[in-house]
Amino acid sequence: MNIHNMINDMATTDMAGLYAKVRKYRIISFDVFDTLLRRDTPDPAGVFDLVGWKCGIPDFREMRQKAEQEARSKNPDKDVTLDDIYASLEVPQSLRDRLHRCEIDCEISVSTLNRDMIRFYRYCLEHATVILVTDMYLPGDVIRALLQKNQITGYQKLFVSNEYNATKYEGGLYDVVCREMNADPSEILHIGNAFRADFLVPGRKHIRAEKIATHACRTMKKYKDEVCTESGAGKTRQMPDASEGSDGAPVTGTADLRPDYGTEFSSTEKKRFLNAFLNNHTDGRNPYDAFGYEQFGPLLFGFVRWLMKKASEDGTEQLFFVARDGFIIRRAWKIVAGPCDIPDFYFEGSRRSFRVPSYTPEMSMEEIIDSVSLPIQTTVAQIFDGLGLDTDRYRRQIESHGFSPEMRLNRDELCADTAFCALFREVSDDIFANAAEEKKALEDYLAQFDFGKKTALVDIGWGGTMQKYLTKLLTSTGRDCRVNGYYIGLNERSVKILGEGHMKAEAYVFDMLNHPDDRFLIRPFYGLFETLFFEQAGSVKRYRRDGERTVAERYPYELDATKELQHQAEKIRRIQEGALRFCRDFQNCIYSDLAADDAMVMFSNLYQTGTDPTLSDAALFGDFKYFNGVTVSLAAPDSAAHYLRDPKKLRYDFYDSAWKTGFMKRLLKAGLPYRRIYDELLKLSPTASK
Repeated sequence: MNIHNMINDMATTDMAGLYAKVRKYRIISFDVFDTLLRRDTPDPAGVFDLVGWKCGIPDFREMRQKAEQEARSKNPDKDVTLDDIYASLEVPQSLRDRLHRCEIDCEISVSTLNRDMIRFYRYCLEHATVILVTDMYLPGDVIRALLQKNQITGYQKLFVSNEYNATKYEGGLYDVVCREMNADPSEILHIGNAFRADFLVPGRKHIRAEKIATHACRTMKKYKDEVCTESGAGKTRQMPDASEGSDGAPVTGTADLRPDYGTEFSSTEKKRFLNAFLNNHTDGRNPYDAFGYEQFGPLLFGFVRWLMKKASEDGTEQLFFVARDGFIIRRAWKIVAGPCDIPDFYFEGSRRSFRVPSYTPEMSMEEIIDSVSLPIQTTVAQIFDGLGLDTDRYRRQIESHGFSPEMRLNRDELCADTAFCALFREVSDDIFANAAEEKKALEDYLAQFDFGKKTALVDIGWGGTMQKYLTKLLTSTGRDCRVNGYYIGLNERSVKILGEGHMKAEAYVFDMLNHPDDRFLIRPFYGLFETLFFEQAGSVKRYRRDGERTVAERYPYELDATKELQHQAEKIRRIQEGALRFCRDFQNCIYSDLAADDAMVMFSNLYQTGTDPTLSDAALFGDFKYFNGVTVSLAAPDSAAHYLRDPKKLRYDFYDSAWKTGFMKRLLKAGLPYRRIYDELLKLSPTASK
């Protein structure tokens, strides 16, 4: 960090110190920008980037800064106004007027409350006379509109440098304050962020001054500006150097502006804007709420914006949000899409409830086992559940072939295991009888929907199994099936599951069906990722009649089982509510479209935690339980000493972990490149995968 930034981020007291001083002074004076107000931009000149983006002028930042320099050189004896600056801008008058209006709109739009100061500001209103003092080229009326928008009211007077032709920086504005407030300098306490203008100069005028930090990291961790480049959407170029601005202006969208999209922003630039927004709006008091707001929320928002665009382009007539992962996605859709011409439904289905009815006697054992989504190290109980059979009812048959429900088996060796093949043959009639019964109930459930319309399934994704089974079942009953799929991600299995059947599907973050060079980006932390989408209800098992309707029968909700799991459910709820709060807040941001168009930007904070967790991250989620037929911890290793005594247990614990990079971080603790280590392990042994 350079000296300038160190001084910027210095504070002469803390909040407790400020509170203690208030009653000693008759007048409390506040700076405005970067003190009471923040900007949802990476730096003050970020406003100029947004004006250039909206008006289609790529180099507007440089043009605007040059015009301000020229205006100041032409008017050395006065503080310049925005009109002075635009008079020096070398563009046609009609464009100059448009840019002028756009800058003011952007300033109002991106201004936001400094949440760290507002409670103290209101305390000051109760115990002193409050005034505001700012060096600024914006007209006083515009600054008052900014303050009103952010509910900063109750102050007695606003002193703006360009209205008095005097500045804080040179000291003349403080003389004006003392004269107009009929105050001795010793009666005033001034609070601001600028080292010279808000601390040194008022001190020379015998006004007590306290400096607050210009930049404060309010997010739960420091997020990188760079984004993941492992998927096709993540190409970046370097962000140009941010230049210092005046006591200037911010951006966050209430202005009714439609962008021209004439200026390209790199992914890194977009990420800096997103991180600025997060830093200003997050409430980091609860770590799970903050995680939802800062990491899960951007992904949900970006996916829904992408979904809106895709559904409109494709002429989609109805959306089916698939249980359980689609529950929180649909809640985000209701917020972001608002009233929409496309009807949406909550479609209660699961891979299990659609896959089991598809089994027929014509299928080989290999085909059936291949269709079951099993981890590489599975158990007999997991396999039987995937086949649609209750393990407890078949315990005698299982044990007669030398197995137990808890016994671990290698998924890829099942069809070569003669004992398991014999067990499969013994129960195969029951598999197919149950499948036929479940198929009839599933058909009754589907008959309640109109699939004659152009339909899109919305789901978290990976292979597209649900879409495949739904399409297959509808086609087998002679229906005109027009089902598309919209997913957060499609992995390599989608090429076989969807591609070979020429089914249409697209994905937001990574799409290996349509872009083979993409990667399954959540593989090292799939358990953490999927946990974020948990509906507060059990997975769909099958279907049954309930009076005149056919309804979904659910498994018991996993997180209801114990007090500990109920606490986990509450933490997940806090994450989801934080994410939805972000969706509400970011909906009105002036650059929400700009950021959401780049999936890697919206995914990158979550990806950072998933692949490069801090010890705090790993501790926050590592003990969470993950359910995939069996219950495992996301990332809860034993001690290194224990594994030295029992290396085999390390192997099994690592296999079972549903957050591999988190497991390694908690075990080794050092700052190592865990994603790269995981990739190398994956090359050596595919069993390091899910």
